[in-house]
Amino acid sequence: MQAMAIRKIPYRSKHVLFKAVGVFFLVIYTILILVPLFWAFGVSLKTLDGFATNPLIPTEFNISNYGDAFKLLYVNVYYDNGTSAKIYMIELLFNSLLYSVGSAFMYKLAPCIMAYVVAKYKFRFNKVIYMLAVIKLTLPIVGSLPSELQIARAIGFYDSMIGAWFMKFSFMSTNFLIFLAIFKNLSWGYAEAAFIDGASHFKVYLRIMLPLVKTTFAALMLLSFISFWNDYYTPMIYLPSMPTLSYGLYYYSHSAGQGQSLIPMQMAACMIASFPILILFLILRKKLMGSLTLGGLKG
Repeated sequence: MQAMAIRKIPYRSKHVLFKAVGVFFLVIYTILILVPLFWAFGVSLKTLDGFATNPLIPTEFNISNYGDAFKLLYVNVYYDNGTSAKIYMIELLFNSLLYSVGSAFMYKLAPCIMAYVVAKYKFRFNKVIYMLAVIKLTLPIVGSLPSELQIARAIGFYDSMIGAWFMKFSFMSTNFLIFLAIFKNLSWGYAEAAFIDGASHFKVYLRIMLPLVKTTFAALMLLSFISFWNDYYTPMIYLPSMPTLSYGLYYYSHSAGQGQSLIPMQMAACMIASFPILILFLILRKKLMGSLTLGGLKG
């Protein structure tokens, strides 16, 4: 009996099949993200009775939940002199903006500077710095909060917005490896030409090298901005008198009285907090998706 020849699947067919499977899983992932978002938006428009009757499908639209949440969302702040104050939505938004922008910038600036030094300058502790960053990313560090809090109090970083920014000034993160790979692939010819013209090392970095990675820097900073905008833990510990909007939502959801425990108004407050991120993503989505790779350089 003659053996039957096994028909191989053409490469193009394999490519189409792999692409179809990838699109299928992306569609499922998108649905899993969007369904809770639309549900939360629908709940934010419900009355309390409407939510108790039908918590899934919105049957009425109660926009007043947003106004009530805007008025009721506050954080009680207690000062060392025994006085207290209520911080409302406007100030919470302002604190969130300051904390997110400043922390994101410092969190990206430190690895960008250190990666440039390690990539372009040869010195004795070059590999030591690289190994420290890798070890920091590999080994979990737990139980450091009490010591960090004590140090922050000792050097004046506690309950200070500028202090919170400088606490993020650390190069030992994944961003260090990203910037290190980019700077290693940049030509040193630009710097040599600038040195011939009398430029200093600082000017070469600031005027030549940094602009070459500005798109990657901006994209990574945007991702960090989103992360810090949603961070409530750090402001709760280190910024007790300058609460952010994320901490306000945490405080809001765990407080009773004044209608704060009502789920529709909680969802309305969450949607108010998510609107800046959604708007920012819609405006900068192309830069966010396409700026993580460094294109070719033209001389």
